[in-house]
Amino acid sequence: MHQIKSKSFSTFFAVNLACTLILTGCDSTPMTYSHVEQTANLVSEVKASIEGAVDSKFGQPAEINVDELFPFKLGGIEAQVINIAEDRKSFTTNLSEGWKTLTAGNLVMFPGVTIEAETGKPAPGPIRIASADESSKMITLNQALPAAITLESKCLLDAGRTVKNGQKLYMQHCVHCHGVSGDGNGPSASAMNPKPRDFRLGKFKYTSTFPTERAHDKDLERILRGGIAGTYMPSFRLLENSEVEALIAYTKFLGTRGELEGKLSAELDYDYSQKSVKERLEADEKMEEILKLYSEFETGELPGMINDKLTNIKEDWDRAQIPESEVIPKVARPEPNSPSLANASLSSLENGYQIFISKKAQCTTCHGDTGRGDGYQA
Repeated sequence: MHQIKSKSFSTFFAVNLACTLILTGCDSTPMTYSHVEQTANLVSEVKASIEGAVDSKFGQPAEINVDELFPFKLGGIEAQVINIAEDRKSFTTNLSEGWKTLTAGNLVMFPGVTIEAETGKPAPGPIRIASADESSKMITLNQALPAAITLESKCLLDAGRTVKNGQKLYMQHCVHCHGVSGDGNGPSASAMNPKPRDFRLGKFKYTSTFPTERAHDKDLERILRGGIAGTYMPSFRLLENSEVEALIAYTKFLGTRGELEGKLSAELDYDYSQKSVKERLEADEKMEEILKLYSEFETGELPGMINDKLTNIKEDWDRAQIPESEVIPKVARPEPNSPSLANASLSSLENGYQIFISKKAQCTTCHGDTGRGDGYQA
């Protein structure tokens, strides 16, 4: 029965996607991540630098990157370094199972290792596997291990497995509405009202947390499983728990990517926006001097700024997962058709509607009479 349902589920989305392509034309969806609008305000040299830094950190759809500072479950196989080759381009592990899933191109991470012992500089990010040999338990890499990696260091093989699975599911079920970059501009988005959510902002509706907090993972799970009535967001109730977890991870990956770029652009806007640079040139600064200052910042402070902002984003998401961030109503929610606690002569639903359309609340001025966001102030 489950298999029949799953096939029907897949068939539904295959038909849905086919209809989307018919309605929107046959152009293939570009398989690159777009950049946030704020970055376009920077002068071209700085814009290219920030976009390059973000692309380097997160990769592109064909080959995404992961990092310890990303605020979601990466997934992978935990192991330990047993021996390191002299050229430091290969090492053996204590891994006994899971070799069949390791392939060239998989990532290896070393959790907790952030500083190279010899240079004091941040260690490089995940390293790609060149080959994996089960008989010798040898992992060969496409670059040398950082100096800080020693015997008995812990490693995560096929790091990012969960988020990569989420990407596959996203490309199957979500991309035609939310777009490759999660910007809400998928091929079918132009025909939708309300528009699909822009995940790059890191903000979500219908959360159980305080307004100042991020969404809890269970909020994202509830939306995936139940859909959102009155919108084009369907229910993905037939997905397995692991698939829902993977989709949540990839949604947060897209959100983290967009939010980081937005924060970096905002930080640099004061000195390096097109408007600011024009004013600096009018004040007799030379373009060469301006770009030299940025070049020094790019090689000196920018990597640390990226890590700091990623750390802040991760802390915000992690804080939303703790019980203290959850809103616990002091009064039990009444049934919609039961007598209203404020006016027993009306049902709770009827009283809510009267408040919604009242001049005192003025909800309709923005949300419209039907709650579709088409009020005259919208």
